[in-house]
Amino acid sequence: ILDTMKFWLEFGIDGFRLDAINFSMHDRSLKDNPARPIVDGAKATQLDFPDPYSMQWHKYDKSQPEMLPFLERMRALVDQYPGTMLLGEVGDDDEVGCAIEYSSGGDKLHTCYNFSLIGAKPKSAEGIRNAVQTYQSRAQGKAWPSWAFSNHDVVRAVSRWSEPYGHDPRVAKLLIAMTGCLRGSAFLYQ
Repeated sequence: ILDTMKFWLEFGIDGFRLDAINFSMHDRSLKDNPARPIVDGAKATQLDFPDPYSMQWHKYDKSQPEMLPFLERMRALVDQYPGTMLLGEVGDDDEVGCAIEYSSGGDKLHTCYNFSLIGAKPKSAEGIRNAVQTYQSRAQGKAWPSWAFSNHDVVRAVSRWSEPYGHDPRVAKLLIAMTGCLRGSAFLYQ
């Protein structure tokens, strides 16, 4: 993997978006994950129906401790190419904690997508404030935040945040402006 990354870095790319990076390593003995009861319809995904992913606590198939030293090796390689970046996507039962762990210290990822605003509840100023304050209080300046209101896994932000009023294009402009005002990197899904 590092050789492949080096090939592309030599080619002149600006960095890597590492999709579901915390799924890259699993428990060496291939233990089964413990069952996770679905209580009150709560799901671990954005799907509207019970799915196998939501029926497990993901203890053994992702976010393994061996991933951190590997991220450090990736960062050491990428740091040899000024102006490059490692952006991670993590999905975890504690997404915020995992994202902070994977991007803190200046020796792993530069930042991780932060899905807090995508899933903000309630869909209101209070939900946004809670998401931002939760991340900031947990990161305590140790990890660079990133923010997004939408991605390819969910219904577009303007549709989700305009409810029940219909698709109001002013909502899209408001969310973009707000994303640009938050400390961190803004990611816009178009």
